[in-house]
Amino acid sequence: MQIATAAVLAIALSMAVCGQTQPPAASTPSTNGPVVVQRVGFENQTGAIPQTTIYTPSHTGLYRITIYMEETMANAANTSGSFCASLGYTNDSGVARDPFETCLFVAPSLSDNDGWTFAIRAMANTPILFSTSLGGDPPPVLPFAYSTFVTIERL
Repeated sequence: MQIATAAVLAIALSMAVCGQTQPPAASTPSTNGPVVVQRVGFENQTGAIPQTTIYTPSHTGLYRITIYMEETMANAANTSGSFCASLGYTNDSGVARDPFETCLFVAPSLSDNDGWTFAIRAMANTPILFSTSLGGDPPPVLPFAYSTFVTIERL
């Protein structure tokens, strides 16, 4: 009997000393995902949009930019030509960058639209700039209109 009691006490003591751990709790999903910091829309434009500050980051970091463009008024005379979006920013080197220019070709019917997403590293307190231009040979003929929408997310 003393041996059995001693064995039970030894097991209880080893469990107390080694500790009986419970399985780790399920991890909590992170709430630190991308955050939309700016949405800008330029609707029914008929000409170029001059360089415009669309956001000035308060923190240096990575930002995801999404640009969507669409032709909103077609002209049968437009068989060539394009409208292009351009984005500028300042990165860690302190040099203003214009890394991204994309164009959408104009069609004689409302068939053109497209979107692009990319990442940049922008410095705090320096503007992110947006502009559009009309191009091609020949450029789009009026009446013609397009819309473009920009979303900026802090990553």
